[in-house]
Amino acid sequence: MHAPRDPHWAAVKRILRYIRGTMDFGLSLHASTATDIVAYSDADWAGCPDTRRSTSGYCVYFGPSLISWSSKRQPTVSRSSAEADYRAVANAVAEVSWLRQLLVELSCPVAKATVVYCDNVSAVYLSANPVHHRRTKHIELDIHFVREQEAALEAAVEVVEADPQLAEYEVWEEAALSATVDAFVVNERQDQEAERRQREEARRRREAERQRRWEVRQQQGWEQLALQRLMREEEQRQDEVYERRRLAEMQLRL
Repeated sequence: MHAPRDPHWAAVKRILRYIRGTMDFGLSLHASTATDIVAYSDADWAGCPDTRRSTSGYCVYFGPSLISWSSKRQPTVSRSSAEADYRAVANAVAEVSWLRQLLVELSCPVAKATVVYCDNVSAVYLSANPVHHRRTKHIELDIHFVREQEAALEAAVEVVEADPQLAEYEVWEEAALSATVDAFVVNERQDQEAERRQREEARRRREAERQRRWEVRQQQGWEQLALQRLMREEEQRQDEVYERRRLAEMQLRL
């Protein structure tokens, strides 16, 4: 950044404190005979203050171990919280489908359907309701994809309460990072606006100084012209006086 300020320094120190406090954290993989896959999905509806795009996140468990997670800004604006959560469900189902295919290639197929938890009841109803509505036509591809996975017994979307919703941590972390980035952008824009105002103020001061100097020069020019005119008039008056005296002396001589 070309012009760092105190908020940027405070954000850097916050990042360093976070890294220092989480150096001992890690991802634990536990040995287990369970081969079921469970996914949690969630979305932060219209969380971006600039673009109003939502942040969707999911985490996938293979038995007791966390094996996949994601938190990403959605490419388009969601017109409702159900749409934002359903896009998150679709991303989770896509990840689960890929993991199931990978386990099949590793000779460890999953016998039962993968449960994808979502805390939005409307999104769950959309995955189960075969009737399309005009309000859901713009997310029809995600709806068809999730329904096909449910029909193939590859996934099952269910409602989960807010307390054990683990995907919210991914969304909150992404939202916090987005808020930090947005704060950087806002501070940068404020700094640029302040610099632009300073440059504009300096330009106005320079223009006012040039105008004042021009007016002074103009005033001095007019004063000089007036002085020259007075001097010429004085010389003409003295010449006339001299001429009258000379004529008077000549008449006296005659």
